[in-house]
Amino acid sequence: MRNLKIVQKRKKSGSLFPSGGVTSGSESYCLGDFGYIFICNKGVLSTFSLEEGSKDVKILCEDQDLLGDVGQMQYVSSTGIVYLANESGSFLQYIQIDNEVLELFQSDQGIADFSVSPDCRYVAIVTKQKTLLLLTLPDSETLIQEDLVEATGSNNEAENSEVSVKVVWRGDSRYFAVNYKQAEKYQIKIFDENGALHSKTEEENVLLDSTLEWQPSGGLIAAIGKTPHGTVVSLFERNGLKRADFFPYEGKKESYEENKVIDLQWNTLSDILAIRYNSKVEIWCRNNYVWMRKLVLVGPVENSQSATKLVFTGWEPERSNRFHIVDETGAYAVYDFAFTYTSGHSDGSSFVASWNGNSIHCTPFRNSCCPPPHCLFQVSTDTDVKAVVIPEFWNGLLSISLSGEFTFWQHKSDGLKQIRKISVPAFDQYAESYDWLWPSRNSLCCLVNGTLAVFEIQNGDFEDASQDIQITAKTMMSLNHNVTAAFLVVKNTEDSSILIQSQQGLVFKLDLNAEDSIPVCKFPQVCTRFQTISDTIVIGLDPLTRKLMIGWSKYAESDPVVISNDCTSFFVFQNSLIYTTIQGSLEIRNEVYVIKLLEKHILGNEFNNEEESQGRYTRKCEKGSQIVTCCLNQMLEPSLVLQIIPRGNLEVIYPRPLVINNVKVLMREKENSNRYEKIMSALRRHRIDYRVLIDEMKVLVKEQPDCRLEELLKTMVEQVKDSHSLVLLVTDLNQDYADCILTIKTVLEGVLESNKDSRMLHVEESYLASLAKLGLLEEALKSALILGESENNRELVQHRVKFLSFYCDNPDILFDTALGTYDLVLASLVADCLGKDPKEYIPILDGFKSMLWWKRHFKIDDKLRRYSKAVISLVRDQRVQHDEIIKYMERHRLFTDVITFVTRKLKYDEGGMVERSGDDTGLLLREAQSSYAHYLEERGKLIEASILFREAEKLDKAVECCVKSGDWEFALEIAYQGEMSEDKIRDICNEILNQLEEKKMYSDAARLCEIYVCDIQQAVQFWLKDKKWQKASALAMKVPELGKAFRDENILAQLLETSTEQMESLGQTLEDIAAKVQRLRKVKEIKAERLLESGGMGDAFSDTESYLSGSSTSGSITSSNASGKSFRSGKNKRKLERKIYSLKEGSKHEDLALTVHLWTVTDKIQQETKQEVTYTIESLWKFNQQEKATSLCQLFEKLLQDADKCVQEVWSVPITDEILEGKYKIPPVAWTPLWSKLALHEPSSKATIR
Repeated sequence: MRNLKIVQKRKKSGSLFPSGGVTSGSESYCLGDFGYIFICNKGVLSTFSLEEGSKDVKILCEDQDLLGDVGQMQYVSSTGIVYLANESGSFLQYIQIDNEVLELFQSDQGIADFSVSPDCRYVAIVTKQKTLLLLTLPDSETLIQEDLVEATGSNNEAENSEVSVKVVWRGDSRYFAVNYKQAEKYQIKIFDENGALHSKTEEENVLLDSTLEWQPSGGLIAAIGKTPHGTVVSLFERNGLKRADFFPYEGKKESYEENKVIDLQWNTLSDILAIRYNSKVEIWCRNNYVWMRKLVLVGPVENSQSATKLVFTGWEPERSNRFHIVDETGAYAVYDFAFTYTSGHSDGSSFVASWNGNSIHCTPFRNSCCPPPHCLFQVSTDTDVKAVVIPEFWNGLLSISLSGEFTFWQHKSDGLKQIRKISVPAFDQYAESYDWLWPSRNSLCCLVNGTLAVFEIQNGDFEDASQDIQITAKTMMSLNHNVTAAFLVVKNTEDSSILIQSQQGLVFKLDLNAEDSIPVCKFPQVCTRFQTISDTIVIGLDPLTRKLMIGWSKYAESDPVVISNDCTSFFVFQNSLIYTTIQGSLEIRNEVYVIKLLEKHILGNEFNNEEESQGRYTRKCEKGSQIVTCCLNQMLEPSLVLQIIPRGNLEVIYPRPLVINNVKVLMREKENSNRYEKIMSALRRHRIDYRVLIDEMKVLVKEQPDCRLEELLKTMVEQVKDSHSLVLLVTDLNQDYADCILTIKTVLEGVLESNKDSRMLHVEESYLASLAKLGLLEEALKSALILGESENNRELVQHRVKFLSFYCDNPDILFDTALGTYDLVLASLVADCLGKDPKEYIPILDGFKSMLWWKRHFKIDDKLRRYSKAVISLVRDQRVQHDEIIKYMERHRLFTDVITFVTRKLKYDEGGMVERSGDDTGLLLREAQSSYAHYLEERGKLIEASILFREAEKLDKAVECCVKSGDWEFALEIAYQGEMSEDKIRDICNEILNQLEEKKMYSDAARLCEIYVCDIQQAVQFWLKDKKWQKASALAMKVPELGKAFRDENILAQLLETSTEQMESLGQTLEDIAAKVQRLRKVKEIKAERLLESGGMGDAFSDTESYLSGSSTSGSITSSNASGKSFRSGKNKRKLERKIYSLKEGSKHEDLALTVHLWTVTDKIQQETKQEVTYTIESLWKFNQQEKATSLCQLFEKLLQDADKCVQEVWSVPITDEILEGKYKIPPVAWTPLWSKLALHEPSSKATIR
């Protein structure tokens, strides 16, 4: 199924022979490493390589006496030595490093053929007397000497006749084979490395000549043989038995006698066999164990009027797909081949064509899948096929033969029908053309020797048999883009333009009509195949390095992105990139991923893990898999065809990303009236979540403003006739798609309403499913699909009820739902349909039937645990006592349900069949509120309880709860609203004062005394306790009994006492900070010394040794630090923290303890001391105590300065100790040495600055 294409052809300008002309026949050739070819002619050994760019042959050695007329050469890559044999019988070697020719062996009988083992340890030589010699290298020690033919007395005749013999080694140097003629018959003998005969071919295997080639992989030996059916290439195993044959002359007019095979040559990977004739080379490949002729090479000479003889051909060792040819004129060319698949999307089907000589094998993969060499259609041409082109615009293909015949084949249901054959004159000049394209109905193009040949289809349409159509060469376009040799050409499916690539890797877009090229991108290597995504992204594969590269026309000068370094094949389908790797994985990248990859490459960024996972898909496939094609099958599903190399069998897979992408494409084909049916079928078949469809609908609505989700869902319902698909769609949707389910329900409801008289099973079940997914089981049971059916449709009803039960975790849920409708007939129907035991449900239903309606409703709701509904049934009936309602309410905590319902009834006069009176309802409301208030009071919700007690008209309890909660203002508000007596209010105030004093809420107590109790003296005392001297002074001056004397004697005295205490406290804090900072410096110094002494490896402080005294201490801390887990109790944990943060000198973590202590002190200064001292200083000024205020201010300034220095020193370097709590690793929050200093303490120039 694979074809072989010419990637590029490079030719030496001029001849390999310095003098030009035709070869004398005495030249010998062999290939070296890195594309070098060695030539020996008339005692001159030279070399040449197209890789160097030189035009001249480089002479290595000239020695006519030693070299003589060399008849055979061989290069051994393991040693880099060239071995030569001349006509005089000398066996020579040339070492490139020494540039010296040495004679290793001289045979008196001459040398007919030789072969050096790949490991360069042995050489097998057959003399012209047919004597086999096995020598060691480089010592030339003879291991065996054996006559291949028995003496017959005709030695003179043997000497005079030309000796035809061939010797080849196996790739591992363990065996070699000799093909020689004995008694008019050729025979192959296989010897081991020691020269012992291992096997030989059987006599019935007729060989025609000495041609012989051992497969590099070691499996087969190829030779030319003959069978009753004709001339064959026979493939033998090492044991001499024949494995298989194939016919190189099949389909040809010539025979072996007319054009004999000169040589057989395997490439290094053993997957291509070159058969060399006198003036041409055939390239054969194996497809699923069947050999097929793919290419015919006529040699390096272009536009030759007659065939030239080929004197040398060979495969390059390093590059298995590179082939070298030299003809008798000295013309030299190198071909690069690559495997490819000839495919095209003709009439919606993916045609894949391969050929074997003059036979074309074609399979449309939309209709069938035939493993190679089989095919669905097979046709033949008169001569070998050169190329097959499958266009996008016509349902058929075009074959081009070596003789210049263009045959048009139209695809019919029963095969390929030939509709026209046109011969192009003077086609010999296009003998080695490649990369044929059919861009439009009237033009063809191909590459020939670095130029683009364009052909025109003239005089009408090729499909019209009545018109005399001609194909003529329109022009030969020489492309001046630094092009030296070959190009790659691929078709762009969007327009008639094509893409071309120069040998330097530059890619251009070429308009055939305007002959104008535009640079698109550049690749470092010549690629075998191109495809495009959205016309701007070009993807190419280099077969030698296996690099898959992506270029972007927006940035034509930028280097391409290498998306894979081990790619074996790729394909672009619906703008998704699909490729396989050597490791056996199939990779899919969508268009969005590729564009993001290119953008990040241009900007120099990389994907993060989340971006990398989006837009890509990976799955395992067999190693050696290659993509043949990808197309939509008859069910409109993407079918990806893989060929497993080297077995050749096919595998068809359906990757989910391609299916999902095709769903998106189908949804936009509005003219396709069955698109949703195809989509649903594909999603179901490939087990893809139906939410993909709904998500894409939402995307479509955003893209097209005139498109509505309801219309799309309605169209889907109308097109899909399969009830299971719609049901599965609804079932797959979760609560995030509730709006879509509701829309589907509405659409289905409308369809059912408009088709009442006809059965629509695919809609009915979907409608029930949508109700069930929305949790509307009760509505589903009450619908006409259940209750509206007659007794004759009992089985249908039973099916629908069971269908609904599938959406319930338990079938009893459906029965409970039916019972919850209070329709006992419906409950009985559902129970019967679900197959419940009548002994279980009939007694229950009979018990409900015997009850009054309100009791029945209550019992049903209570049984179903619908307590909210049950309590409402109790409230509605006035025959039910309040105690029963309250008890039921408290048992199930239904306070809000009862209060809300009763409140609404009083407000809107709502009720049931038996209503309560307004007074009774009001009383019930107050009882419910009181019950709820008690419930909240027990749980500490005192504010909420006080509000409910007030609503329930229990003011004492309301005030009590307010007092407990500390909301004394609300308590007094309730008391005054309730018009309580003065004594009662006074008692409430006294109780509040006691609680406020206990809680040290002196400010609130002072306000209460001043406003409500009207006791100014007591208010003054509370302000003094709160250290609010100004407020106390203001109130004291208001009362004559107190006046200025009380202010000076009591208030001022307490203020001075407080200022004195604060000065003492500030002084102690100053001393404490200074001492702890000094101690911390000392501890850090000692710790640094300890670390220096231990070389930085030990612990500066151990649990068992004091760094001050050096004595041992007990009580070491033991913990499972290794595991990171703590098993201590809370008490032990606190004990450990105290030990860690111990300020005891010499403790292990004394530095951490000092840090924690300093943090606590400075934080207290920031949070508390600043505010207290600021208020005291301000009060001292107001009481005319300037000296005291100034002294306190100066001391506090000093404290702030020292504390700030402490903070700067301790936390100047980040603390990283893991033991220390996080907040202690940084300075106290919002620390600043600034404070609200009075302007009176500043010079007048700074009086306005705070």
